[in-house]
Amino acid sequence: MHHAILHLVRTVGIVVLLAFTQAQAHAAILLERLPAVQPYGIQADASTGWLSQAVEVGSGGVERVVWWGFHGANSLGAGADAFEVYLDGVVVSGSLNASPVGDLTRYTLQLSQAVAGPAELAIWNASGDVEWFWQSVAVGNDSQAAFTLEGTLSVVPEPATGMLLAAGLALLGVRRTWRVRRGKRMPTIASN
Repeated sequence: MHHAILHLVRTVGIVVLLAFTQAQAHAAILLERLPAVQPYGIQADASTGWLSQAVEVGSGGVERVVWWGFHGANSLGAGADAFEVYLDGVVVSGSLNASPVGDLTRYTLQLSQAVAGPAELAIWNASGDVEWFWQSVAVGNDSQAAFTLEGTLSVVPEPATGMLLAAGLALLGVRRTWRVRRGKRMPTIASN
């Protein structure tokens, strides 16, 4: 019986250890550059071409791109928008939603397929009928556009955590074995 219990403890310990050390994906904001409150942006439309931003998301998979912008005076407005979004030079597609936020518009592109660890984001409004500006992170900043990359982040536990878990399970097994062996000793009868 004690061998069966010891085998069960070992098996459970190995399964828990293997499950614990596997990479786990978590929904996360991978990179966030929030916009300045006042409209101040970098023109990114048919007259200027696309604007690119370096990004670093590590092992994250981008599933959603959020950015802010506004139309200039020489624009036909949101009805003429034709955005193109690139991750690492490849155009991505998905479902685009635009919602007003004060003087800005917040654009959310839910990608149809996740993109793993991109290093560059480029956006432009390809319509010839709009004058469009990608909102900056600060008034006067002509180099950093505001955007957020959301998706999944792979998390691998530290090796020391797994070792600590294994040591604890081994200690439980040793303690159980010691108790079982101690319980099998023949009781001694005191003689007078």
